[in-house]
Amino acid sequence: MNRGGKGSHRNFVHPSLKKPITVSGNDSEDVKHYQEKAVQAAIKEAQK
Repeated sequence: MNRGGKGSHRNFVHPSLKKPITVSGNDSEDVKHYQEKAVQAAIKEAQK
């Protein structure tokens, strides 16, 4: 679920995760490499 964010940042939360994932950049922009890794790690954690 996208909680919105300040400026071009977006905060995504999932009920099974401990903290939200923040992604910077506007829609249709590529995410930064470290942000992609954080999202992949959060997906793995949510699947446990």
